Amino acid sequence: MPDGRGALPPGKRVLALFLSNGGSLTRWRAEAILSREMLLYLQYLRDGVFDRILVFSYDPADHLLVRELAAAEPLYNRVEPLTPARRLTGLGAAAWGLRGVRVHRRALGAAAWIKTNQVSGAWAAVYAHRLTGAKLLFRMGYLLSRRFRLNGSTRRAALARRMEDLGLAAATHVVVTAEDTARELEQRPAGRGKVMLAPTYVDVAQFRPADVPDFTAPALWVGRFEPQKNVLNMVRACQHLDLALDVAGRGSLEDAMRAIAAEEGRAPLTFRGLVPNEALPGLMRAHSLFLLPSLHEGLPKVLIEAMACGMTCVASDIPGVTDLIEDGVSGYLIDGFEPEAIARAIRRALAAADPAIGRNARAVVQDRFSLQRYAAREAELFLA
Repeated sequence: MPDGRGALPPGKRVLALFLSNGGSLTRWRAEAILSREMLLYLQYLRDGVFDRILVFSYDPADHLLVRELAAAEPLYNRVEPLTPARRLTGLGAAAWGLRGVRVHRRALGAAAWIKTNQVSGAWAAVYAHRLTGAKLLFRMGYLLSRRFRLNGSTRRAALARRMEDLGLAAATHVVVTAEDTARELEQRPAGRGKVMLAPTYVDVAQFRPADVPDFTAPALWVGRFEPQKNVLNMVRACQHLDLALDVAGRGSLEDAMRAIAAEEGRAPLTFRGLVPNEALPGLMRAHSLFLLPSLHEGLPKVLIEAMACGMTCVASDIPGVTDLIEDGVSGYLIDGFEPEAIARAIRRALAAADPAIGRNARAVVQDRFSLQRYAAREAELFLA
């Protein structure tokens, strides 16, 4: 990508990535998203945007993991975890966010740029920026304050809002993935003129369509079995339609989902477990109908992956989703959150069974969400 013009000076081609509070590469692997999350940073090393990536983490197991990964992908030899002596979560992790910056001050001093992964844990990145003078790219996939507010956690929403404003004030650039988030942050005094909308990325070569869609296959859902995802009403809708449903993931509502399916008994509900991101394209190609009836989202990456695979997607009419789907053109929008609304949208999709919907969906992703496009846009900020 870079050709020498505007490149970072030798010795300063180092990026420090700050993970969410309590986060780690090891946790990403346990959640089956490690390959997806590291794709961008390996691309930066490959393109010469950076020579090293420091990862501020909360689990010392990351050191062993990186050595293991480097055996298969040598670029990981240039990924260096900065960790505590033992795994930390919750308040212990929050405290490490500040203490760890001091512990690793020398290593962080080599960084030209510091980047956040989300708002959570961003206090450590802001502190490192102030301590080292490295520039800060404040990146977020969603507004944490809004998520807490929608979930009824007003105190946490207020604290998150404070963290967002601190990050905005400290940042050289702010990168967000959804249009409504960009609009809100631009209206805050500290965010004016700093915000860039950079929707997330997908490896479109890996996430590619099946040769022929099969609308007789079960519907597919992928994610966390949590209230925000509206999974119980999704199961009810599929039962009412006698529609088989495959679900991949884990979460607190698994038993309740099983109970609904057992009580209704009208269609199979199959749990596929936690599917590694590298295995997800194959799973998606074996299905043609993808469901995402969430109550709220940022810019849902799993939906973009499903669209890249040419699936017919049925998703909630909410911010983030409407950045992606034009109803009846690149997917179908659900006009509510109840089982009846979900079922109506599924009926529309199955009645049409139109492969053109999946082709249109993939075209949206190819045009707006390729890895190369995202990496080039963000690299412009680093190299300016």
